[in-house]
Amino acid sequence: MIAISILELHEHTELWVRKATEQEPIVVMDQGEVVAEIVAMPAKPLSPTLTRKMLPGFAELQAGLRGGTDRTEIISEMRDGQGSILTPAILRRSTSQSRTARTSSPLPKAASASAAS
Repeated sequence: MIAISILELHEHTELWVRKATEQEPIVVMDQGEVVAEIVAMPAKPLSPTLTRKMLPGFAELQAGLRGGTDRTEIISEMRDGQGSILTPAILRRSTSQSRTARTSSPLPKAASASAAS
């Protein structure tokens, strides 16, 4: 076991903490008395949620997910007052596209003018 003073610990904290984690406990002394001990923390086991296996159906579903609306775009629109939490930008975009598709005529301009007469 290594013994150091509080002053030494203060001046070289990183060094002593690393030594304690890699080698052995460090005893901190103040005027000849032990006041603290620096020891390495035991390794924590992985969380069960990280180590459990996914169900095959979920793994297939997750593999099929691709892209989507960029969240930064949605947040920017909400900040600018164009969107709200209740009406996400993606819903507004899809409804405006369907309105445009319904109001535009499939006929060219010249043909739609003669058809109106």
